[in-house]
Amino acid sequence: MEQNEQKQIEEQKETEEQKKETIKENKNNEKIEREYIIHYRQKIKTAPKWRRAKKAISYVREFLKRHMKVKEVKLDNSINEEIWKNGAKNPPGKIKVRVVKEGEIAKATLVK
Repeated sequence: MEQNEQKQIEEQKETEEQKKETIKENKNNEKIEREYIIHYRQKIKTAPKWRRAKKAISYVREFLKRHMKVKEVKLDNSINEEIWKNGAKNPPGKIKVRVVKEGEIAKATLVK
């Protein structure tokens, strides 16, 4: 009786470990898609006028890293063009982006 009970306990532990592994794999392979409106006007006011567009780009990256919990963010060229459309001195105050998270990489595109 005791040996059978021990075998059952061991089998349960093994199945629990397998379930945990599959859950971890699923979390890494999931695609998560979100939309954000990123307000960065107050952040870029601290930078010199000639550096404001660059500061806006870096803030968008920082914001997406923080909210999507990833290490790497790839911005689409359309986001860059939208921020730089008025030149380096006068970027728009906010931007709407769609972000897709795949593993540890987030890819952002502009929403029109």
